[in-house]
Amino acid sequence: MSEATTFEVEANGIRFAGFEMGEGPLLLCLHGFPDDARTWRHQMPAFAKAGYRVVAPYIRGYAPTSASPGGHYQTAALGRDVVGLIDALSPKAPAVVFGHDWGALAAYAGALLAPKRISRLVTAAVPYGPRLQTAFLTNYAQQKRSWYMFFFQTFMAEPAVASAPRVGLALRTAIVLCLVGVVGLGLWPRPLHDAARAAGDSLAGALSSTTPAPIPTPSPGGTSP
Repeated sequence: MSEATTFEVEANGIRFAGFEMGEGPLLLCLHGFPDDARTWRHQMPAFAKAGYRVVAPYIRGYAPTSASPGGHYQTAALGRDVVGLIDALSPKAPAVVFGHDWGALAAYAGALLAPKRISRLVTAAVPYGPRLQTAFLTNYAQQKRSWYMFFFQTFMAEPAVASAPRVGLALRTAIVLCLVGVVGLGLWPRPLHDAARAAGDSLAGALSSTTPAPIPTPSPGGTSP
């Protein structure tokens, strides 16, 4: 990663590693799944040029950042990581947080846990609140777009990503090609969608009627009220 330097820091009981570039107010960039900190390699130079100290950590569980000692990877744990990283990297001033995909969920959680530590919140790919969860249950098009999330929870996932010589590679290739064909050609089994929708209609209604806690709006001075 051109001009970026590596860093390590202890935060919330996790040893974080990643990349940083530039000087100025902290801009914390949180990657998604199955990406990693290198996701931000094209954006970091532009953010640094704009006057930020851009930091892109590998989130917990992504080497070389350490794994969770207690096996906790829930959104709340990720949110505490966000707050811990800001406290460690910018103890005297709030930070701008930019979260993509799974990193967006971490960013939302961090903002709810410590709104005064985040001056601006930017997210991409995952909306705030229950909309995405509702779409997983009721929207056939979204289910097809998110096929990989369901795939990683099936019995096929482990052999598909195995690195065993020859057989592992062949099996991985065959399964991936099969899934690409099934999903890409629109052959995702409709009964699966119908069953999910039937099971999820009542839950989706409950989620839609739930008013999420508001994300605090930063004040013009850069800190939240």
